[in-house]
Amino acid sequence: MGKFKHKILRFISSILPIKLIRKTTDFTGHYFKGLYFRLDEHHAFLYAGGITFSIFTCIIPLILIAFSVLGFLLDDAQIEGQIIAFIHAFIPIHEYANYAKETILALTNEVIEY
Repeated sequence: MGKFKHKILRFISSILPIKLIRKTTDFTGHYFKGLYFRLDEHHAFLYAGGITFSIFTCIIPLILIAFSVLGFLLDDAQIEGQIIAFIHAFIPIHEYANYAKETILALTNEVIEY
């Protein structure tokens, strides 16, 4: 492993000056260490986890409410037409599109019956 690393460093130093490589590695090391410690010091990771939890906690009820409202407002044939158009737009191979269409429409019929 040491010889391989030495060969890589020799190749890079033939392209770029050693001082530039050293300054770049020192800067990036200092910057990313400082960034990590600053984020850790200000509890950014904890805040990010809390925000994500809150978003997921709020999104799930919103999605359920949206489906409920759309279920009352839209007709079954309209929903199936939109699903078929969506599938054919994103799955270009006809055989796979038909399989996905049959599977999804079977599941939507179960949801509609419920």
